[in-house]
Amino acid sequence: MHLTGLRAARSAGSRLGEAANLRCLGDAYWRMGQRETALDCYHQGVATSREVGDHWVEGFCLRGLGLIHEELGQTDEAMELYGQAREVFRRHGITRGEGMSLLSLGNGHRARGHLDTAIAHYQEAVAILDSINDQWSVAWASYPLGLAHQQLGRLDEALERHTQALELFRRFDDRRCEGLTLAALGDTHHAAGQREDAQRCWQQALQILDPLADPHAGVVRSSLAQVGSDQST
Repeated sequence: MHLTGLRAARSAGSRLGEAANLRCLGDAYWRMGQRETALDCYHQGVATSREVGDHWVEGFCLRGLGLIHEELGQTDEAMELYGQAREVFRRHGITRGEGMSLLSLGNGHRARGHLDTAIAHYQEAVAILDSINDQWSVAWASYPLGLAHQQLGRLDEALERHTQALELFRRFDDRRCEGLTLAALGDTHHAAGQREDAQRCWQQALQILDPLADPHAGVVRSSLAQVGSDQST
């Protein structure tokens, strides 16, 4: 559909339509695992959106580029792109874009082990997204915020954030995110010595993630097997 839209936009001489479809094609190719093609679409989207002053498309193309560089382990490049995206969104009052860019910056800092800085970015992202009542995105930012607290051993904070995210994902019937959050809750309960709660969360997570063929199901299965092995010794 977006290839058709791109052809139509070019036929009609609509640079605005071209920019919008390039951004969507970048997303589609990225989710299909065709990273080089996605990068090309995003780069074209940035250039075209700047020509027509479409700052929403520009910002999300920059963030899309950052997401791919992050996947490729190129954290410095990703962080630079996330910073550019945030500045575009902030300068032009695009609130959700700013929140999502802060979330991505938080992920980059967490990958570098800068957990306090990551938490500060996540907290700002949650506050911004909550201010526009974008509750799914609040959940999406609360999930890694809980992971960062978990990594620092702040288990009460991790449980609070993941419980909040779980409630919101269930409200939106987002099964994959529900399963991932249950898995994280299981990890936190296990770290707190709450073995039965950990097993319950992991089992619920596996019931969701297995049918979805989510790769994290294997990690959850290993956690359950390890706890079972510990109990038998």
